[in-house]
Order: sequence, then C-alpha cells, then structure tokens
Amino acid sequence: MRGRKPIPTAIKRARGNPGKRPLNDNEPQPEKRIPPCPSFIDAEAKRLWSQLGKLLLANGVLSEMDGLSLATLCQAWSRWKFAEEHIQKFGPIILSPDKKFPIQSPYLAVANKCMEQINKILIEFGMTPSSRSRIETLLDQGPSDFDEFLAEGRRIRASVELKCKERMAMANEFRQEQSTHAG
Repeated sequence: MRGRKPIPTAIKRARGNPGKRPLNDNEPQPEKRIPPCPSFIDAEAKRLWSQLGKLLLANGVLSEMDGLSLATLCQAWSRWKFAEEHIQKFGPIILSPDKKFPIQSPYLAVANKCMEQINKILIEFGMTPSSRSRIETLLDQGPSDFDEFLAEGRRIRASVELKCKERMAMANEFRQEQSTHAG
C-alpha cells in the first residue's frame, strides 16, 4: 500500500475529523472482546496475553479481530525477554568462535529486532505515550451515581409538571362550569 497509513474512522471521529474529509461509515466494527489465545505461543507470551488482553479491553482498544497483532506482540516480547536474559548472562560482546577477537552477541541482534517489532505494535494499540495522546476512547462506562441522580430528578420534574398541567386543566374546566352556571 502506498502513501500514509490510513487512520481508523473511530479515531478520526474522536479527533473531530480535523481533515474534514468524508468518513468511512462502512468500516468494520468488530466486537470488543479478548480474542482466544493461540496455542502455539510460548508460556511467557501467554502470560503477557492474559495481562494485556484485560488492559486493552478495559481501555476499549481490543476487539475480536486483534488476535494476530496481540499474538505477535506477546511472542516478540517473550523473545526479547529471552534475548535480554542471555545478554545479561553472557554480555553484549563475546569472543569470536576462534576466540581471536570480540564480536557482538547474536542475542543483541535478536533483542534489537524484537524491540523494533514491539514498538511498532505498541503504537498500533495506542500503548506508547505519544500514540496514546492521539486516541480518545468512547467507552460505555454506564451511568455514574450522579448521572442516575440527575435522571431521577428529571423523571420527578416531568411527573410533577404533568400533574400540574392536569390540575390546571381541571381548574379551567371547573371555572368554565362555574361561569356557565352563574350566568
């Protein structure tokens, strides 16, 4: 695909559609839920899947279609952790196989590549400070106690206004009857 990466319609709406271009109203709207964890990722990745899945769902940025991206993130993180543990154990510089000169540890290359992959996916999920600042979630958090209090007040007011109108109508009818009887 050429050009800039498209911005999802939900994000354009949350930003107020600054470009004022027509929005795609036919964009897929997958169900917000944690997708099933794939069996092929390792145990470390599965632990992260459980933690991130709950966190992303609670923040309204995970859907049933995001399983592959989440699996990629979790597995890259697991590999990065493995490589970092080996760098700590053996160091970032090791001796060449023939022990003639120092070389970069192969674990360092793995760790660096995994960090690149992780950062790209974190941005997609809005999990970096700069990417998070560009996203507004429109979570349905349900009414607060204050919202319920206001709603109850509106119901009471509407009921009182209705009773007042009914009584005014009855009073007007009574006056009309009194004026016809008096005359």
